[in-house]
Amino acid sequence: RSPETFYGACHYLYSGLIKKYPDKTIVIITPLHRCNELSARGECKAEEYGTLKEYVDIIREVAEYYSLPVLDLYANSGLQPMVDEIRITYIPDGLHPNDMGHRVIASKLETFLRNL
Repeated sequence: RSPETFYGACHYLYSGLIKKYPDKTIVIITPLHRCNELSARGECKAEEYGTLKEYVDIIREVAEYYSLPVLDLYANSGLQPMVDEIRITYIPDGLHPNDMGHRVIASKLETFLRNL
């Protein structure tokens, strides 16, 4: 549970936020899909650093441990840039949402926060 690993860093971050803001609602948001997601570090090999999905699973698992609500954009954003129409319309470079993509995310975030 030290910040030297991603798993430990999630524990370190979440517990630190809870200690610093015990009376606030803390929410966790997972990253979106991306075109090159077989490696969480872009051009690096997945076997060296893991896949984005593995990182997302850790984010969700540690959030669950601390009972923090998770907006899972990886699973529920509707934005999968490997689908040509989605990439062209919402995530032209395969990683960063454009204005239309941000509107989709904002709508998901608004609904998520209203339901807390």
